[in-house]
Amino acid sequence: MVMAASHTASGTVVTVGPAGSAQTATIVSTPTLKVARLVIPVGRDIPEHSAPGDITVHCLAGAIDFFAEGRTTRLGAGQLLYLGSGTRHALRGVEDAIVVVTAVCR
Repeated sequence: MVMAASHTASGTVVTVGPAGSAQTATIVSTPTLKVARLVIPVGRDIPEHSAPGDITVHCLAGAIDFFAEGRTTRLGAGQLLYLGSGTRHALRGVEDAIVVVTAVCR
């Protein structure tokens, strides 16, 4: 198993979860792509913010509430949400959750 690093080399396999994913970490960081594993405990809020490019939010374990565009969407294990560039959003842990966020950087 390769541990996550902020500058994962091209072609490297990284285990993102749920087994062995006890902490938030940057998985990939390049000028055009960011991938991060977020560990979101039940009850934790991530305040409203936006990303400069398109993002996907993939819930690997647990559940989160995702607030965007005037609605709340519950994401559970195995579900993925796409969000367009610049859209304001926030998250809340509904169950202890592991989420992978992929962001296109512009």
